[in-house]
Amino acid sequence: KKAATDHAPGGALDFTLIALDEFMCEYGDSRVQWIVQEWLPWATTGLIISPPAHYKTWLLLDLAVSIASGRPFLGQFPVEKPGPVILFQQEDAFQGLAGRIGLIAGNRLMEGQEVPDDDPLSFSLYIPEAIPVHIHRERVLRFGDRWSMEKLREFVEQIRPRLVILDPLYSATTTEDFMASAAGNMMVLKHLRDLYHTSFLVAHHTRKGAVHDTGREGAWGSQFLNAWLETGWQIRSAEDAAPGEIILRRHFKITGAAETVNVRFDIDSEEQNSYHVH
Repeated sequence: KKAATDHAPGGALDFTLIALDEFMCEYGDSRVQWIVQEWLPWATTGLIISPPAHYKTWLLLDLAVSIASGRPFLGQFPVEKPGPVILFQQEDAFQGLAGRIGLIAGNRLMEGQEVPDDDPLSFSLYIPEAIPVHIHRERVLRFGDRWSMEKLREFVEQIRPRLVILDPLYSATTTEDFMASAAGNMMVLKHLRDLYHTSFLVAHHTRKGAVHDTGREGAWGSQFLNAWLETGWQIRSAEDAAPGEIILRRHFKITGAAETVNVRFDIDSEEQNSYHVH
């Protein structure tokens, strides 16, 4: 019993075996379930990989607002399984984070509604309905720390989120030994995924020189992270990209590679308070 408690947050799992017929009854359904079709599978663990200043955080916040509100991701892709989201943003200033979330949520939730005449520039920073996004403020999540992993398990058990987002990876783990320790410590997310059917998406920086690199193993940072992930989003720039345009490749262990897409962000947070994705 002690061994199980040492390795599983909260001691929630024993060290057990299951007969094949029971296993197939529980897990044998081969149909793929999606939170967002061809973007985010249900109950997955994944990485979003990007060089600096390539709209990684904008994508993650758009995803959080979309899943929590049920509005289409990027304004185009239907959310099939909406639900709560937990966000661990351990890098950016919270004032800037609040501004981004307000800009995305205000524009997304106000789509199709009339802009108030008395204050046309502030409406898009107003969130017209409560959406279940829960934000961690203390920046103390660490994969190798038993206390913070137990707190994470408690949050997931209480809130039962569809998605947990961590941005960025380096804030929660060591970057030594080519990410071998990181990948090993991150196995706790697979444990929580199995317990609560929650998806986990972790943001990871690539080196600055990898702006146009599309090699998969190099993109994930190491063979260990490459083996750990089940869902991967890889962001790159085209050499002739327009302002705000990125190239996004998706790969899923359950279905293979998806079609590469070009995404262009049209963001004006100063004058128009507008947020559009094409």
